[in-house]
Amino acid sequence: MKSPFDVTRPEGQRTEYKCAAALDQTRIVPRAVAAMLNSGGGDVWIGVREKAELPSRIEGVENPSAELRRLQDVLCDLLEPAWSPAFGTIEAVEHGDTYLLVVRCRNVARNGPFAVLGAGGREFPLRVGARVRSMSREELAEAFSRGSPPGAGVATKVIEEFRAHVTDRRRFDDRFWMLATPDESCSLPFDDEPFRRGVEELLTRPERSGNRPSGFGVVRRLSTARTLGTSSEVGARDDPNGWLALDASATLRFHAPLDVPAFNTPLHQEKAFWPYALCELPASFLRLLDCLYEIGGVPGSTAISIDIGLVGARGWTLAPFSPRAIGHRLHEKPLDRDEILWSDPLRTTRSKLREPDRVAWHAVTRIYREFGHEGDVLPREWNRETRRLELGD
Repeated sequence: MKSPFDVTRPEGQRTEYKCAAALDQTRIVPRAVAAMLNSGGGDVWIGVREKAELPSRIEGVENPSAELRRLQDVLCDLLEPAWSPAFGTIEAVEHGDTYLLVVRCRNVARNGPFAVLGAGGREFPLRVGARVRSMSREELAEAFSRGSPPGAGVATKVIEEFRAHVTDRRRFDDRFWMLATPDESCSLPFDDEPFRRGVEELLTRPERSGNRPSGFGVVRRLSTARTLGTSSEVGARDDPNGWLALDASATLRFHAPLDVPAFNTPLHQEKAFWPYALCELPASFLRLLDCLYEIGGVPGSTAISIDIGLVGARGWTLAPFSPRAIGHRLHEKPLDRDEILWSDPLRTTRSKLREPDRVAWHAVTRIYREFGHEGDVLPREWNRETRRLELGD
């Protein structure tokens, strides 16, 4: 059985490593756990030494069952609110001939802020990348008043809620999603009839947003839009072709199964992403968003957060370069984990979104990096000078 521990993953916003001796130092692991809980969740691995934020030695944990129970007791004693199964799980994980402990923290920041208790009183730690620091007074006040991760803003809450929805395996199987939302409160005029008609036309006529009538876009010519109060949507949430919706907060959402035809290669290779699909879906999504914001009058200075993710993608491959290039399939790498979850959304502004393909270039480059591809690896159909995706009709 393959170990779920990834020896190549560096420490970061969602990953922390602690040596086994940290279990004997009262506050070290509870502080790391509290920081994760205050920052949107993640994994704290125990029994791993790190150097320069990378695992350097797997030392393991002796007597893992007893140490797991002891750690659970310590977290109940030193965390405030006290550790609860609602906040995550504590597991003993077999790795080779030893065991590691891992505290998997859920995204429960709204239950916080979380403090770690000590002789000097309470500390409210916060994770920033691979570093842990104490919250400032302003961050702490915001955490108490808003019940969400400090500094997260409107966008983080929207992203967290949508991620929780699409990654709920009781509702959905393997899934791909995209979301774009303003970083501050925003309102679209859904009470205006011309605006609603404009939204419905953009959601059903791809050429209106500069997209291809056929291909791998999020808008399909034969789609039918429905406006229900303060939102318009296309498709159903269990539609095999995907679901697309815009609401009055100027949030655009899309999700679809991983195995829809747009994601399989023309040769029907199992679990292989078709590069044109993986490029055109984000580009078409952001072209549509640009047009929706234009008719909605969203100001150019508005900050926007974009999130793209995959769940159930373990073993899927993504080959670099154009499918028409010689040796296209020689460098594909199977994904070695179940999910792609960005630690931070891609941030842009309404004014920059007026070049949607340029923004999409950065988003798709991030996806390729998740599959281990670095450098200029996007298909040649993405123009290097204009950053415009040119797939033809």
